[in-house]
Amino acid sequence: MTGIVDGFSDFDVDSLDLSEVANFGPPSSNTGGNLVSPPQIAIFQAQSSQKCKIDYLSFTSMQPVAELQRYAESFTLDLQFREQPRGWQGYPKSAQLMQNGENIGLMAWGAPHGRNFVSFSGAACKQWCDYRVELVQHMLIEVRARLTRIDYALDFYYGEVTYDDAEAALAAGEFQLKAGGRKPSCQRHGSEGSYGNMGRTLYVGAPSSSKRICIYEKGLEQFGKLPAQWLEDQTELDVVSYRIDGSVGCVGDVSVVEWLRAEVRYTNADRDLDSDQYAMLFRRDEYFAGAYPFCARVIGLADGVRPALRLTETEAEIEKMKLNARNSYGSLVHSLLKLGNTPEEICKALDSGSDSKRLIKAGYFNHLQKIVPF
Repeated sequence: MTGIVDGFSDFDVDSLDLSEVANFGPPSSNTGGNLVSPPQIAIFQAQSSQKCKIDYLSFTSMQPVAELQRYAESFTLDLQFREQPRGWQGYPKSAQLMQNGENIGLMAWGAPHGRNFVSFSGAACKQWCDYRVELVQHMLIEVRARLTRIDYALDFYYGEVTYDDAEAALAAGEFQLKAGGRKPSCQRHGSEGSYGNMGRTLYVGAPSSSKRICIYEKGLEQFGKLPAQWLEDQTELDVVSYRIDGSVGCVGDVSVVEWLRAEVRYTNADRDLDSDQYAMLFRRDEYFAGAYPFCARVIGLADGVRPALRLTETEAEIEKMKLNARNSYGSLVHSLLKLGNTPEEICKALDSGSDSKRLIKAGYFNHLQKIVPF
């Protein structure tokens, strides 16, 4: 694989000594020089043995879109930047990232808050998910990126885990982080394509949640996308015996009815995805396992890692509760003070002796940092 890194053409990324990656600065801009100085980077050891792959990645950055484009070009071959006639989700301008006629990402810019948006599809992530992921980490550090979403995908090609296994795990509580915890919301649906059955899908977690898993029969989904025109020229196909070759990432060929995929999605709605210099790029299996007990079991880990809930969310919840308490009981506290009660006496009288369920839900006990006092 060759590309352009910091102005050097025909750079052989495969032969890169990754211990030297920290010495590269960002691609030079048209104005000459770099916009940010190279930081000191602790490069992670590549973990090519990771079972999970990144299936989607998005982030925002204050860097100009031209600089973000140059970075993307440095580790994505033959990247084309196709500007769109309209914006995207509040951004007045947007462009598709194209490679060999395939849409592999999106850039959007021009919003008043100044943060520009970049996303890469699974097809783009596949190109750098293992040995070149250090280059992506380097870019994220250089542009001071804020990860907004990362998806992990784990494939089961040979029937090791089935859709029925996922349904049984849901009934057994394996999508609850603690025994007796609140049951997660779930959705199910089946699809039909040009050929017919496109398989079953199970979603666990609300669409607006910062953590969600999708488990679906990937082989049937891919098989169902075969165009009707192609099928008309074929002899009758048996979906049970139809097989897919190793181009999808398996060893040998697989039956479409056995190929299952589990995708875990994390967003930064209330989670910190940027900790430890974007360790989520490297410790994919651990973060996949940390999503649900089911995930830890099927990937073969005793436990996993979960992105920490943001402390600011807890503080916001405290502010809401303080306002509610002031509106409901502020006059009572004021009257008690006028009657000669000390603040300590009032607090002792109103203390229930138990923690607020709302603060527990907001992640109060997930953090050891000091909560902002009254």
